[in-house]
Amino acid sequence: MDAVDLPVTADLDDGYDNPAETIRRATVLGVVGANVEDRLRPFDEAVARVEAIMAAANDEGASRSSSTPGGGDRAGWGPSHKGLYR
Repeated sequence: MDAVDLPVTADLDDGYDNPAETIRRATVLGVVGANVEDRLRPFDEAVARVEAIMAAANDEGASRSSSTPGGGDRAGWGPSHKGLYR
């Protein structure tokens, strides 16, 4: 993020067609935080997408923190499954 001297976060919609690749690209560009919506997808599909995002972020060496509705039950990228319930 060469245009600013501040940390940049990104609203990555629903991760688009490939949420893992979206996170990889954002990380490479220097984004330090992101939010990704589940678009009220079926629970199993939403969990799979979050898991792909978490794996991609870890692969890129992203630092991790968790702040999710309903609270996470462990430190790390993204929510616990409890946080995905509506």
